[in-house]
Amino acid sequence: MQGIGNKSQALKNIANEKGYNLQNILYIGNDLNDYFAMQLCGYKACPIDSHKAIKSIATIVLKTKGGKGVVRELLEDILQIDFIKILYKE
Repeated sequence: MQGIGNKSQALKNIANEKGYNLQNILYIGNDLNDYFAMQLCGYKACPIDSHKAIKSIATIVLKTKGGKGVVRELLEDILQIDFIKILYKE
């Protein structure tokens, strides 16, 4: 969610519309505008160069800097998803 003033409310709205339990949501944030939305979620991740307050509430602090492959690290290294096998089934 970028360019949204109240990320917490937007997240609640999406969860309600889709019937998602906030405790089952993984939120990736890096700065103070993510703080309250992250606290609503059961799982929280952030890049290594995140604000210290964000790092303090994160479930996972990634080794990657923001914009440098955070999602790939999360999926491949943390969640152990092998995209080579998925994309290139032989």
